[in-house]
Amino acid sequence: MRRILLLARHGQTEWNLQQRIQGWTDLPLTDQGRQQAERLAETLKSYEIRRIFASDLRRARETAEIVAQILGIPMVVDHRLREVRRGELEGYVTGIAELEYPEFFEAWRRDFYHARPPGGESPADAEPRARAFFRDWWPCLPDSVIVGHLLMNLVLLRVLGVPLSEDVFQQISRQDGSVFEVQLPPESPIRSLHS
Repeated sequence: MRRILLLARHGQTEWNLQQRIQGWTDLPLTDQGRQQAERLAETLKSYEIRRIFASDLRRARETAEIVAQILGIPMVVDHRLREVRRGELEGYVTGIAELEYPEFFEAWRRDFYHARPPGGESPADAEPRARAFFRDWWPCLPDSVIVGHLLMNLVLLRVLGVPLSEDVFQQISRQDGSVFEVQLPPESPIRSLHS
């Protein structure tokens, strides 16, 4: 029996259009973002989705609400799925941020997973949230979709044991409203330390 989990990226926001770094900044979808959510729901009709999980940030929650309504499935909002916090970088256009924070972006190019922006968190810092989410929801994950964010979806993949290659990064970041299929291992990657 195939055990799949679908990871989706939220629909477009105004800051996506402007290529601004969002992190925890809570922004609504644009009209285009709502259309992307509708197209995502159409794509997901070819799967037997039983539930949808979403980050509590508005852009992911709105995307998930549209999908859940179209598919007629329950939705669970979980704050642990929120994007990796980008701290002082939030609101910057990416190119300007690179000029203002050259040390961070040099560290990012060397090892993005452990690079922490000023006042923010690295993807590695967000890993305990991902592990806690999987620990609590593992039995419910097959045939589910998580609507989240670029970096947090990469953290979820890493916790599941997926190597974070450039190819994986490109696939999962193609566009707002995109979806990525993950084959779940038979057992949770989270091991309890208590007997």
